[in-house]
Order: sequence, then structure tokens, then C-alpha cells
Amino acid sequence: MKNIYRLLILVSLISLTIANLFAQGEAAVPFLLIDPSAKGNAMAGAMGSVTNDASANFYNPACLVRTKYISAESNHIRWVPQFNFDDLHYDQTSVAFKIPKAGHFGISYCRLDLGENIWTDETGAELGKFDSYEWAFSIGYGYRFSKYAAIGFNFKLIQSNLGAFNVSVGSKKGDGKATGYAFDIGLIFENIFTESCYYGRTLDEIYSKWFIHRPPPGINIGLSISNIGPKITYIDKAQADPLPQNLRLGISWNYVDTDIIGLITSVDTQKLLVKKDTSGNADSFVKAWFTSWDEDGVNDMTLSIGQQITIMSVFSLRMGFFYEDPNHGARKYYTYGLSFGPETLSLNISWFDEVEKEHSKDHDRWFWGLSLAY
Repeated sequence: MKNIYRLLILVSLISLTIANLFAQGEAAVPFLLIDPSAKGNAMAGAMGSVTNDASANFYNPACLVRTKYISAESNHIRWVPQFNFDDLHYDQTSVAFKIPKAGHFGISYCRLDLGENIWTDETGAELGKFDSYEWAFSIGYGYRFSKYAAIGFNFKLIQSNLGAFNVSVGSKKGDGKATGYAFDIGLIFENIFTESCYYGRTLDEIYSKWFIHRPPPGINIGLSISNIGPKITYIDKAQADPLPQNLRLGISWNYVDTDIIGLITSVDTQKLLVKKDTSGNADSFVKAWFTSWDEDGVNDMTLSIGQQITIMSVFSLRMGFFYEDPNHGARKYYTYGLSFGPETLSLNISWFDEVEKEHSKDHDRWFWGLSLAY
């Protein structure tokens, strides 16, 4: 059986292993930054301008407009498997679909299970058992306002259940639960310098329709801010923590797009827009857009580079590299992935390869998922 100390350890591990939280632990509900896609993890998360399926709900809601008919994605991650916590895992399911004359919509649900824990008093006596978990449900909308650009939004409901009993902290009482909400906003600019892409289709139109699904040729640029919203409170409102507000800028180049082979290179940079003073008080989410650039400036931004190679539209290889400043987490790792099946319906697998071996157990995990995109 497990005890409540395991829960505290797990929450700390998650905060340290999710991109953009670095070693600061400045934001609440860090599970909102877990990259949910097996394809995205294979490219080190460099998907802000590449995503063209239901994963747009996470990376950039503006990319929902790339769904022609319907798209669905489901992914499973066993978190920190090296600690043998069988009941610790992350699951995500997303759907995107187009309604003629209404626009493009997305629905997503993710859940992080932290397993069963035992509540004890100061003497170690068992007081009860409880399951800890966190989840978020989002509804998104994408609108194309020109041939080359689109905007997207997400509304997100957040629930964090770290305990199941009323507890006291000084004069404050609570049950270890918190509810919050947030918004995401994204932009995508497509078909830039299309002449920089070698484009060609030799097979019939029916084959292309049912087997090929790629981002637009040429250069694509994506910009998004996720988890915009008020602070979240468990017990004391005066000690509320900010949401992990995250800025993402992505640039990709689809430079070979044929029936035989497809080549895409992408680069994303991300920054956590959270600012706390020395006493632990956090700026409002709007103020943090500006104050979070103080002191370190751009040094706390992360860099992701991804490469995708598609062969005969039925097999894809992916690889990526993630870099974090030595003073803000110091993580560096390579990622790899495979997709089996046509681009419109594929089984996706990815895994990490840590560069700094002393951090390897933080990233020693596999991802697998199934994606549908038409």
C-alpha cells in the first residue's frame, strides 16, 4: 500500500519532468503541460505549426481548420515507470470535426491518475484511503479568416483532486481539491513561400484523399498561448497559485510533398508566462505576460526541433531534439518515433533518449497512440 508521502513525491516529479516548468515549480496543475501526442513527442514537441489532426486541441487550436471532415486521437503514457507505480498514468482523447458553414470544432479530455494513497496522522495511524487525479476538459473552435491564416480558441475546465478528506492548515480548512478554468488562443499562417516545396502527386485522387494528410506545403508559422486564466486555490486564496500559462511559437517547412516521400522540419520555442516575487506572490495572468520577461528574459525558453519522413504515405519516421538552458532545468534529450499505417489512420509510437544520463529516469518513458484524420 502507498501513503500520502508518495503523492507528494509524484507531484514533485511531475513538476520537474514537464517541459517549461524547469526547476521552479511556479505554477499549479502542471499536468496541463504534458505533451499528449505520441507523434508530437516523437518530434520533441515541435508541433505548433505542424499539427493537422485532433492534437491541435493541445498545440494550437487554430490548426483545427486543417481537419477536412473528422479527426480523432487517443494516447496513453505510463508516467515514471522506473518507480514501478502501476497506477500512475496519463491518458488523453481528442476529437476534431468540421460542420459545414459553421466552422471547425474540437473536444479534448485528459486525465492524470496519481494512484491510491493512504491518509495518516502525525503518529502514522491510518485515517483512510483516497485516489488522487487531475483532469481537464476543453472545447475549441477554429476559424479561417483568409486563405493563408486562421485563428482558434479553447475553453478549458480544470479539476485537481489531490485529496479526499477535509484537512486543516492553521485556521484554514479544505479537502485538497481545486477547480479552475482557462482559455487558449492560437494563430496559424500557412502556404508561405510555397515555391520552396517540391510538390507532386502521381497517384489518383482517391488514393490521396484516403491515405495522405499533411500540413500545407512551404513555410507555416504558428503562435499560441495556452492556460490563460485566474489562479487556482486548494485551501487558502491568499496562497493561490497561477496556472501554467505557456507561450509557443512554431515554424515548420514542408519542403518535399509527393506520393513517394514527404519531408517536414519544424522548430518550436516555448516560455512559461508566470512570475512570482520572493515572497511567493504571483502576478495576475495578464501582468505576467510582461513581467515574466524580466531578469532572465529569453534564457528560460526551451527549444524543440523535429523532423518527419513519410514513405509511400503508409510509414513515417520521426525524430527530435529538446534543449533547456543549464540554469533553468538543464534537460537535453533526443526523441524518436514510428507510425504504421496510412497518414489518415495510424498507430504511433515514440520514446525518449536522454543526453544527460543523470536525468535519464525523468524521461525514460514510452508513448503510444492511435490517430484518425480525414
